[in-house]
Amino acid sequence: FLSSNKYSGDVNFDIKVPIDCRIDSSNVSGDVKISNLKADIDTSTVSGDNIVQSSYGKLNIATVSGNISLTDHKGNIEASCVSGDALLSNIVGSMKAESVSGNVILKNAKLSNLTAETVSGDVVFSGEFSEKAEVSMATVSGAVAINIQGDFGIEYNFSSFSGDISINLPNKEITKSKNLRGSY
Repeated sequence: FLSSNKYSGDVNFDIKVPIDCRIDSSNVSGDVKISNLKADIDTSTVSGDNIVQSSYGKLNIATVSGNISLTDHKGNIEASCVSGDALLSNIVGSMKAESVSGNVILKNAKLSNLTAETVSGDVVFSGEFSEKAEVSMATVSGAVAINIQGDFGIEYNFSSFSGDISINLPNKEITKSKNLRGSY
């Protein structure tokens, strides 16, 4: 902080809440870290990373200038970055993720539906989809890479204006430029 004496320093808050407490958090300058909750979470930062770990429930996570890190979450998720990466691992549920300038990376995911988009960056997925999942992954300037495990029946739409699309399915590999639609 700045004062009339021109001293500066950091302020850190460590707030403990009941495990089932709904969280609505916003921060202008600094990181936010939320962990071990079984409730809905709405968290945003303007300049700083937004980190959520070991959570369950509906999640809306956003940052303007910073990264999103989400680990071990079960529930419906909406993630949005303007300038930064969205790094999401060990998630179960439905997912919508977008970044204007950054990558969207999902690892070890088990999803019922997925929409992942970025303007300038890669979209990467590894994991499983439930039967009849709707999957859409798109980038304007970047690659789309998908590695799907398990048995499934999905409807998919992958697109990249300036990058390759590579898909690894059980016993099948597809590489293509531009657009790819279909079902498997």
